[in-house]
Amino acid sequence: MDAQVPSQPTLPAAAAGGEGFFSYIAYCWRHALDFHGRAPRRQFWWFALFFFLVGIALNELTQLPFYFGRFFVEISEEGGEPEVNSFRDLFALIEALPTWSLVATVTLCIIGTLILCVLLVPSTAVAVRRLHDTGASGFAAFAYFGLCFLNNILGVVVSVYFLTSEKPWIWLDRVLTGSFSGNSVVLQGELVFVGWYLICSAIFFVLSLYMLIRLLLPGHAGESRYGSPPAV
Repeated sequence: MDAQVPSQPTLPAAAAGGEGFFSYIAYCWRHALDFHGRAPRRQFWWFALFFFLVGIALNELTQLPFYFGRFFVEISEEGGEPEVNSFRDLFALIEALPTWSLVATVTLCIIGTLILCVLLVPSTAVAVRRLHDTGASGFAAFAYFGLCFLNNILGVVVSVYFLTSEKPWIWLDRVLTGSFSGNSVVLQGELVFVGWYLICSAIFFVLSLYMLIRLLLPGHAGESRYGSPPAV
């Protein structure tokens, strides 16, 4: 009687490294909610490239209405395309933009943000599996993407606040020169808020370095507490 050979799990072509970019992307989407097991470097970095390309495409798309709107703006009497050389020029340009340009820009920004939020789910999952492959806990991936989201929200709030201020360059001049006249509670609150934003940015930078080093490391050979090594 022949000895039975234990059946091996069937790996997708992406996990076996046979089909390249698109098969890895499809695999990560199918396992978007899988935060267990391990992932090889190739699987993670192919999906990271996909995320990067989508981010560039969305960034360019959201800027198109703004650039089209600039051609309809005439700041000076001579007309023509306005030059933006200072904060005053930028705010004057935004105020002079056609309504359709502003609405389209804001709408595309919201859509692009929602798409990136959806992409964060499989990105976090494959990052967790990649950290598992190096023997590290996946908690760092949750902390990284969570802090990334928080940092972006704070950045948007800071940008919107100062873009909608009547004369935001006055505040910037005070900060850069250190010349604060009087005891302004509002100004102190602004400084505290921006200070927290800078602290979050610094923590995010350090965590980004840690993640980059970890994600570049080779996986552990053999079994680990996170499972068997993935096929490369």
